[in-house]
Amino acid sequence: MFSTGFWIALVAIAAIVALVALMAATAKPIVRVLRVLIRVDVQNDFCDGGNLAVSGGGLIVGIINKLSRLGKRLGFYDLVVDTQDSHPRDHGSFFDQHPGLAAFTLHVLNGLQQMLWTVHCVVNTRGWQFHGDLDRSAEIVDKTVPKGQDKRVDSYSGFYDNGRDAAEALKAQYPFLGKSTGLAEYIIAEAEKRNADEILIDVVGLAFDYCVAYTAKDARTIVYRGKQIRVRVILDATKAIANKPHEIEAKVKELEALGIEVVMSDDVVNEIHASAFIPYPPMMH
Repeated sequence: MFSTGFWIALVAIAAIVALVALMAATAKPIVRVLRVLIRVDVQNDFCDGGNLAVSGGGLIVGIINKLSRLGKRLGFYDLVVDTQDSHPRDHGSFFDQHPGLAAFTLHVLNGLQQMLWTVHCVVNTRGWQFHGDLDRSAEIVDKTVPKGQDKRVDSYSGFYDNGRDAAEALKAQYPFLGKSTGLAEYIIAEAEKRNADEILIDVVGLAFDYCVAYTAKDARTIVYRGKQIRVRVILDATKAIANKPHEIEAKVKELEALGIEVVMSDDVVNEIHASAFIPYPPMMH
């Protein structure tokens, strides 16, 4: 004769087995996501006092550091990548390479419309260096990607030199247009190495309406395992050259129309904190 305690225990075990079976039947498949933070051109020449300063550019460094440190410490970001504008002194985008033309005028450079800039981010100058307060420690930064090294073409995006979408006839005439910086290949290789199912890229830095936007747009075109990469621009971790409210709003709408999410850092910080309590599936390193 079995005791009452035995039957209670048996019922409890049966209930647990049924609950586990129900959870298994309704559980969503585990999706492993490689999460990448791209910090675009946070360099002295793009910050206040630099040769091509973006108003308030240095003010975003604290937000970028917070996202980077917290995201790495809590295991949210798998990779943090810095892009670095790295021009030779005679780069074709510089106004002084075109006698008689002023800075901030439009010109044609090897078949592409080109804004002529003041001299900036020349390799081995102070302006080329990263902002002094940006956390560049080995624990934070996984890779640095130089761009804009070819004097014949500008490179707004961290992924490709300008001209990637140029007509085939133009690219045949100027075969150096649209060359990869290697960033897309690096991210995809890391995702494959870690057996990620999907990729999320967050983009911050300078300037929102040029290099940040171009980087986000190119990231969105990358397909990994049959899916477009999910891309977010963290708006308050950027500053724009054209910074009037209607100009920023227009750029936000342009990005959103391409499927790029525009979010605020507080939302991402909350997501990072939440990930510490409900861990994401671990990535294989």
